[in-house]
Amino acid sequence: MIHYRRRKPIKVILLMLVVFVVMIGFNIIEHSDSRTLVADDTSSEVSSQSDEALKKVTKVSSPSQTYRIAIDPGHGGSDPGAMGVSGAYEKEFNLSLAQVIYEVLEADPMFEPYMTRENDEYIELNERAAMANAWNADALISIHANTYEDSTVTGTETIYRHEGSKALAEIIQRHLTQDFGLRDRGIKQERMHVLSTAKMPAVLIEVGYLTNAEEEKLLRSSEGQELAANAIVNGLKEYLMEMKSSDDPT
Repeated sequence: MIHYRRRKPIKVILLMLVVFVVMIGFNIIEHSDSRTLVADDTSSEVSSQSDEALKKVTKVSSPSQTYRIAIDPGHGGSDPGAMGVSGAYEKEFNLSLAQVIYEVLEADPMFEPYMTRENDEYIELNERAAMANAWNADALISIHANTYEDSTVTGTETIYRHEGSKALAEIIQRHLTQDFGLRDRGIKQERMHVLSTAKMPAVLIEVGYLTNAEEEKLLRSSEGQELAANAIVNGLKEYLMEMKSSDDPT
């Protein structure tokens, strides 16, 4: 009997050790699962942060705002406009310069140009503005050349109809006189039909005088038209950037 009594405590101790080992094992497994869950949560958080970063990068690298510019070559078709010293008609110069302006704008991702006519055709004045309105243009520029009975008269002038177009007229006029080099005849507010119904800033540019031999030669030359086109586009850029800055004070 004494031997059995001595073995009993040993069995109890062994049983307790087994229970202790089993409990430790459960704790290890549970802890391991917990760490796995934490790792999964962390991975999900990192993935979420990466998605947000990608969204920000995409937003920053997306193209800047583009501006739609309606270019209106004055006259055309049955309406030849004025006749220059050389005998060439104004409608030809208007279309030629408008095409150069179109090409300069098209080469710049900032712009999306549109022309009211691309060949020798006549379009009603109200239809020209209606086309720009339907296209939701940000600006309308109508290209013309001037004439006068006195062949010594020269210079550039820009015409606007509504007060909302005055700033555009001032900036384009400044660029034309500075970059193109012709006499500054200033800006004028007149009731031009093509400008009256436009729903966006709109100006009519009398680039120079076809009745002055020297000025007509410059206006009809490829070099002169490139100078005039770049001056007009630079004026558009300055005006639109100023408008953007005033709309976004930050």
